[in-house]
Amino acid sequence: MSRRLNLQLFKMTSTKALAIVVSLLVFVIIAAPNITGFATAVDSGGCRGVPVLTLSPNPVQAGKISIARVSGLVDCNGKTIDMKLDNCFGQQLGSIRCVDKFCSSAFQVKLSAPKDYLIAACIDKNSNGYLYDAGERATSLFKVRSMPDVYVSKITFLPSDPRRSQQVIPVISVGNRGSASAYFFNLRVTLSQKDSNNRDATITSWENNVQVDANSVKDFRAPGYSLSPGDYKVTVELDRLDYLNELNELDNNADAKLKVYP
Repeated sequence: MSRRLNLQLFKMTSTKALAIVVSLLVFVIIAAPNITGFATAVDSGGCRGVPVLTLSPNPVQAGKISIARVSGLVDCNGKTIDMKLDNCFGQQLGSIRCVDKFCSSAFQVKLSAPKDYLIAACIDKNSNGYLYDAGERATSLFKVRSMPDVYVSKITFLPSDPRRSQQVIPVISVGNRGSASAYFFNLRVTLSQKDSNNRDATITSWENNVQVDANSVKDFRAPGYSLSPGDYKVTVELDRLDYLNELNELDNNADAKLKVYP
């Protein structure tokens, strides 16, 4: 009789214990779904999205400013985006303060040593002090170069209002925005006038090899021309033979109108 009673008590106790364990498991699953051994990609405090880092210009001349922007974030007002070298534990370059919901603020990056850098943008979206949760970092390859970048700064004439048969001298101002000097590149100046078919007909041209130091502007004088009254065009071409390796090849040509008075 006593053995049978003890067996029933044991069964009742085991059933209650199992019920308690099941209840605890249900509570943990419902009340604390993120208690795991792994980092999760849950956005916290309204800040959400995946950051995307862009730098412009890129490549950039050594010592020149590039603008860094982070897109892809929403409702991150008041958050700070740290800009670092290599990764989120690297050297601090500066930070972007999110003053609106899209974090549209920008940061100026300027590095003087010419090489490739990895720039990291890091934001603690869930405020847990850990910058390696999913969706809290973005990286971009930043190319810093030391090379020339020549351009036509302006075209003027001496005198500025020439008369019939008066010698006119084109003055070409050539600049170099680059961090390296531009050596022995071709400068060509062409004088033309519209023909009877309204096409540019070359009257004469002059060219020479020139050089311009880094971060400077230099004037070059073409030979003087004696012209009849009328409208003319002076066209300037830099590095026509493509000798220089430049970041920007789109500003090497320019033209200007020249009027000769009676």
